[in-house]
Amino acid sequence: MVVDSRAQGIHELLVNPPANTQIRVLDADRDGYQQIAEILQDRDNTADVHIMSASVGGKPWLGSSQIAEHISAEDSEALSDWGNDLAKGAKITFHGEKPPVGNN
Repeated sequence: MVVDSRAQGIHELLVNPPANTQIRVLDADRDGYQQIAEILQDRDNTADVHIMSASVGGKPWLGSSQIAEHISAEDSEALSDWGNDLAKGAKITFHGEKPPVGNN
């Protein structure tokens, strides 16, 4: 599981992770897509990846990258790299975070 360092509930998740789950925390000051590419590069044939974004200003973020409809060429390349390190038929699940009250 990959979690943005600003995600709500991250402390509880780190203290009591789901069974058989390794948690990697994204640096808020670095490109999140690239960080995930680096994490996946260290593994072979990953079959299941869960990604938890953070809500900042009511928008979803992975590290310093806002999750948006259109992404940069660099982020597009990093996403392509994900596919090189995933098992065939791998599943990627994004878990969004509800924005805190007052930031809607």
